Amino acid sequence: MSNLASQLLELTYIVIGCQFLHTAYCSYKDKTNPVRFGTAGFWALLGISFIGGSYLPSICIGVIVVLLALLTLFKQVRIGTLPSLDEVKANIEAKRLKNKIFIPVMLMALIALVLAKMIPEFSKIAISLAAFFATVSLLLITKSSPKSLLTENNRMVQQVSTSGIVPQLFRGFGSNFYRCGCWRLDFAFNQRSSSFG
Repeated sequence: MSNLASQLLELTYIVIGCQFLHTAYCSYKDKTNPVRFGTAGFWALLGISFIGGSYLPSICIGVIVVLLALLTLFKQVRIGTLPSLDEVKANIEAKRLKNKIFIPVMLMALIALVLAKMIPEFSKIAISLAAFFATVSLLLITKSSPKSLLTENNRMVQQVSTSGIVPQLFRGFGSNFYRCGCWRLDFAFNQRSSSFG
């Protein structure tokens, strides 16, 4: 059971990576964005790290994280022109759906909780599985096509942008430094510096 959970977790990362690659493609196609190459590169690198994270050497992932930081630092990542939202259609849909729109969110929370409690081995992928079922229910309730998910995913990813992703990557990067003992070098350097000062 634990092996199945690990395989499903890996599949989740691959799906997320493919979503980032789609955003990279949409960013590359957006000729109104003056830094479209940097933006597309950022999302492509992030997608590659999610898809190949278990297979690429650690040094490759480290280089990708540094490149992501440099693209962000030099302001090469910007939100492009996103497809406009039809407010009239959105209002009509809101009146039609009413409170049904909350069913996928409640379903997601309920499924995640039940999975985590009933099958502890699945706790690390409970949110992923719950999100899958919630997405299916969303498509059924709204009668939307699966293709609409791509457009909305691109919109969400670009709006969250680097401010929601880079800090998490650095946190992971920092925890890896801590686990490999790099903090000892900093501690030793600070001890030596304080003895001279």
